[in-house]
Amino acid sequence: MGFVAATVAEVTTLMAEDCGGRVAPEPGSRTITVTYHWDSATQRYMPDSDAFTLLAHENRQRY
Repeated sequence: MGFVAATVAEVTTLMAEDCGGRVAPEPGSRTITVTYHWDSATQRYMPDSDAFTLLAHENRQRY
């Protein structure tokens, strides 16, 4: 069947707004890519890493 590659580009910049007592993240950028390959045994696309799950966890903590 092939594969699907998904990429998220994250850019963090500083703003003059108050972070509500939270420590602001460091400014910077990163690109996160996960490739999904077809697994005929499960009949679904399976990721090659848990990078998106980790990103979701980071975002829950941040916001």
